[in-house]
Amino acid sequence: DTIATPALDAIAESGLVYSQFVANQRQTNRGLYALLCGDYPYLGNGVPHMNKVVGMGGRRCLPKVVAEAGYQTAFAQAAPLEFQGIGSFAKGIGFQQAVGGTWFKDAYARNDWGVDDRAFFEQSEELIEALEGEEKPWFVTLVTSGTHHPFNTVPGDFPAISGEREMERAIRYADAAVGELVERLRQKGVLEKTLLIITSDESLGLPHTEDGQLRWMAGNWSFLLVSGPGILPGNVTELAMHADLALSLTDLLGLNDETLSFGGRSIFRNY
Repeated sequence: DTIATPALDAIAESGLVYSQFVANQRQTNRGLYALLCGDYPYLGNGVPHMNKVVGMGGRRCLPKVVAEAGYQTAFAQAAPLEFQGIGSFAKGIGFQQAVGGTWFKDAYARNDWGVDDRAFFEQSEELIEALEGEEKPWFVTLVTSGTHHPFNTVPGDFPAISGEREMERAIRYADAAVGELVERLRQKGVLEKTLLIITSDESLGLPHTEDGQLRWMAGNWSFLLVSGPGILPGNVTELAMHADLALSLTDLLGLNDETLSFGGRSIFRNY
């Protein structure tokens, strides 16, 4: 890849890089479900499992498990919460607070998917600061939308590179916004006691590749960076996937028991 992402590179150098990380299906309502519920999403075109969880209830997903253990939980996304019923899903699986869309009053740029990534992180930081003030452990999930088609929430004053596509510029802007958030959290002393996980809920793949089969297979090619206390730098080449994350976090926090129905394997263990 020729797109420069210096902020993500710096995070990768200080933590774990999972170079064989699979996105379980396309679309947010599949990826978020797999990430937060430790289960495969519905792989067909029927009703997504995310919506079934809201309608039928009964599944204990990661936010509920950590909330029961005393964690405060919050979910924020740049897009409207009504999209794909994600707001109802977030509340239904245990997030005590869920915000999106119009909650973000300030923006350097905005489209139908919500505010730009820099404005999103700056205002999401207010949620983190409020939780920090409670002096309890917290679990926060932040979902950007700037690297989603049509890639046009990049402010006009962000430097462009000659000949680059809008997608490439959006990725560089997202990288800068992530770097700024991480640096602010570091300066406030939050990062030294926080596990930071950066991944995607789906994959853009290789949209400009002429090989059709490769293009679609790459649509499940995601990435995962993990940094925080006790995490030693390294490159993990064992296959891992979205549906491994919930089990991995409860394993790391010592919250696994016979009542959990998370699948997969812990990314923090060697098998």
